[in-house]
Amino acid sequence: MPTLTTEAVTLSSGADRRVIGTWALVQALVPLAAYAAAVLLPARWGAGRTGRAA
Repeated sequence: MPTLTTEAVTLSSGADRRVIGTWALVQALVPLAAYAAAVLLPARWGAGRTGRAA
């Protein structure tokens, strides 16, 4: 099963630059989405709490 990285390496050896750019953008967005979720989700889950446990 190919991964994003192996596909990007394969494409970099001679594919269209637009396709390579798209794959690079996808590779950048995957970790960005994970970091955004790690920052935003705890804030939303704890928004209804009035006190904090020590």
